[in-house]
Amino acid sequence: GSLRTREGLVAELTTTRDGGTLRVESADPRPLEIRLIGRRLAQGLEGFAGADPVRIDVRSDGYDSVITFPRFHGARTLRWREARR
Repeated sequence: GSLRTREGLVAELTTTRDGGTLRVESADPRPLEIRLIGRRLAQGLEGFAGADPVRIDVRSDGYDSVITFPRFHGARTLRWREARR
């Protein structure tokens, strides 16, 4: 699915049985937390593309995964594989 907010944040999510891709875009710098409900990343993010280096934190919270950007801007594509249950 996809999401577009009034604040200019755009997110597009594609999931498969064994992984997924998330594309996020924001023109303005902002803190951002993405919670993938019911998704456990195997070993963090496999691919991470963007124009500038950015700090990122990935953690598990029960059966969910949480991706946190202390300061996000620009466009990023995140890809992951699911952990086996």
